[in-house]
Amino acid sequence: MTNWSLRVLGTETSLPKVGCECASYPSERPVVLVFSEYYEPGYRAGGALRTVVNIVRQLGERFDFRVVTRDRDKDDDRAYPGVTPGQWTRVGPAMVYYGSRASVRLSPLAQLVRHVQPDAIYLNSFFSPFARRVLLLRRCGRIGALPVLLAPRGELSSGALSIKNAKKRAYMSIAAAACLHDGLLWQASSELEEVEIREYMGEGTTVFVAPDLVDYTQGELQTHTRPAKAPAHADILFLSRIAPKKNLLFCLEVLSQMRGSIHFTIAGPADDQHYWERVRARIGQMPAHIQIEYLGAVPPTIARGLVESAHFLFLPTLGENFGHVIFEALSRGVPPLISDLTPWRGLASAGAGWDLPLASTDAWVSQLQACVDMGQLEYDRLSHGAREAASSWLRNNDLAAATALALDAAARHGSGRRAGKPPCA
Repeated sequence: MTNWSLRVLGTETSLPKVGCECASYPSERPVVLVFSEYYEPGYRAGGALRTVVNIVRQLGERFDFRVVTRDRDKDDDRAYPGVTPGQWTRVGPAMVYYGSRASVRLSPLAQLVRHVQPDAIYLNSFFSPFARRVLLLRRCGRIGALPVLLAPRGELSSGALSIKNAKKRAYMSIAAAACLHDGLLWQASSELEEVEIREYMGEGTTVFVAPDLVDYTQGELQTHTRPAKAPAHADILFLSRIAPKKNLLFCLEVLSQMRGSIHFTIAGPADDQHYWERVRARIGQMPAHIQIEYLGAVPPTIARGLVESAHFLFLPTLGENFGHVIFEALSRGVPPLISDLTPWRGLASAGAGWDLPLASTDAWVSQLQACVDMGQLEYDRLSHGAREAASSWLRNNDLAAATALALDAAARHGSGRRAGKPPCA
């Protein structure tokens, strides 16, 4: 019987700046109306939420962002403390509308769009209820012919589509028949996601490749003190949502074959309760030398502390359009062991980590055992390589400029076109 524990950590619920203002005032900057299911101070929705927050923070002087989101975090029953649902609130550089369940239905959403009169709409998801409703309103002509920039956030990858496949394919077929996605602009986080978008929409689709914005600049990458690494021991971290796509059961299968002393930390919300029950059952079968600790959902500040205290990140995901936690690990000198279904490829040749195909479980067992057996000198070399990989990626990607280009294109399409017939009409 394995020795494992559940520990609930503190949460962050305070907003950086709050005040009530009107969101229909004139603006000299292009007005971009963002629809995101979740926004700060939430954190449970993971990378998609972090990306849109980073966009607003880093491009808030260039664009006038108005964000429509829910009044509570993912899977929460209560609204955020200090937030008044159904009213516009100043949060950092953006105006944010925290909608209750009633206020994010079709008619209220149409009224919000007409009230704001944006130059463009930005959708932070492909399958989310917000995305479906906004596109339906656009198709029916209730919000005019506003240009829409849609960021699928990895939802069109084969791994993501393999989960609840029938339901997703049914929506895609209905959406295609109804021309919901005709005339849209698209944002891909990588060349890999660009291919996925074109496979769905066709080669003539306008796709901007703009990597997800991160919390770091080149000057902010600093050397972080790493924990000592002794042979035959490893602190391993799984930091992600607990859902089939993230493949935690595969982690446990590989870990069960390890020798040595291992502390395995699991942090992230249990998105899929049925899957979580399977995980709990598998944890109960783990050998005693694998110490497992489950922390639940953790806010960003605690998540970063977990990354810093780990020797390795373990994430055999079925697919990521970006992978914020992978960049977080690299930037803090934590070598990741991940699948080859993310943009982070060639880690082994860079001396920064490993990206392996999921088809070969033996390769994962062999590599993870090598991580456990590793001594300090080899670990220091890998830790340095991980940090250098993050630094190199930042040097070679003008992140803010790529995202601004996509938003500029959408805003130019919308200038002076806030009324009219939608495509396919």
